[in-house]
Amino acid sequence: MDIYHSRLTPYDLNDLIIKYKIPRDLHPRLPSEDFVVSELLDDAIGIYHRMFDFSGVRIPFSSFLLALIKHYRVHFSQQGPLGLNKAITFEVLCRSLQIQPTVTLFRVFQTLCKQGDWFSFAKRRAPSLVCIDDNRSCIKHWKSGFFFIDRWAIPDAMVWRHPDAAIDDPRPVAGSFNMADVRRLSAHVIKLREMPEGVLVLSRSTLQRLPFYCTPPAAADAVIPDLTLEDLTTGTPSSKILAKAEASQKRKASTPGATSGHVAKRTRSALAQSARSTTRHSLFVSGFDDESDGDDDACVKIMLVTPLRSATVTLLQGTRVGALLLLLLKVLTPEVIAFDFYLVFFVVFFLCLIVLLFCRFSG
Repeated sequence: MDIYHSRLTPYDLNDLIIKYKIPRDLHPRLPSEDFVVSELLDDAIGIYHRMFDFSGVRIPFSSFLLALIKHYRVHFSQQGPLGLNKAITFEVLCRSLQIQPTVTLFRVFQTLCKQGDWFSFAKRRAPSLVCIDDNRSCIKHWKSGFFFIDRWAIPDAMVWRHPDAAIDDPRPVAGSFNMADVRRLSAHVIKLREMPEGVLVLSRSTLQRLPFYCTPPAAADAVIPDLTLEDLTTGTPSSKILAKAEASQKRKASTPGATSGHVAKRTRSALAQSARSTTRHSLFVSGFDDESDGDDDACVKIMLVTPLRSATVTLLQGTRVGALLLLLLKVLTPEVIAFDFYLVFFVVFFLCLIVLLFCRFSG
């Protein structure tokens, strides 16, 4: 596993706690300067700082998100921002259409995939339908910005999935999901991007009354369930994958110049990491913008303006709250905000006012 040390400062951490309302009773704290996530202890969860602004994750965690990582038997700290963004985007899209997000429904569109030593989600191969358009560009620094919270923030057992463990995730069989829900989701393709705060605020304030929306942390003295035999299996490598990796290494070694170039690249990366670890700089300082994490999950294209091709239909088919969520999800994009901040502010204010009035007179 590549070595990445956290460069978050106490100031950065305090800013994250205040901005994203991270519960202080979960004891958010910084690791030591030489700590790496693969050495995570049983009493803590590693939290990457980009999961908040880019992925839209909040604490307490979404019950749907926790159900996903439980199904795939992967530790929360092994999920990169791109995979988390897909999960949260899928959940918000489902709730905007008044569809209950389930693991089976998610698996119709997405499957677990390996991204270096981390894990993410990828679109199933054609002819599977699509509800998230995830074209790519770059997101930087996420591996070098993490902190800890107490383990009991997630009450479920979590196994540290081995990067070489086999991933067996066939498409759900017909009849295990509602095909009408699949067609509705595929009719509202959402472009993957940073999750607009207006969407999260609106979805939290109006949908948190729904059952299983969030899973509160367990009590501090609660006993976390033991790992099952199936959990332990994913913590060990697959012999077939190891054999394939070994064969690949032999092919590279037999190619002139390939090995030396690879070693030189690794050496430069290691020296850069070592130099950065001697002094803990703030990740929020723009002087470090020339870094790239060098794997697929570090890159995702932030698609900006999405046509409102189905907003009118949604207003007729769904509830008003769901339509507003879908409208915000499609309209509130970074370029729109940069283009006219005041316009966006008044749109959000007006929509929130409508929702508040709706909730007051309907309940």
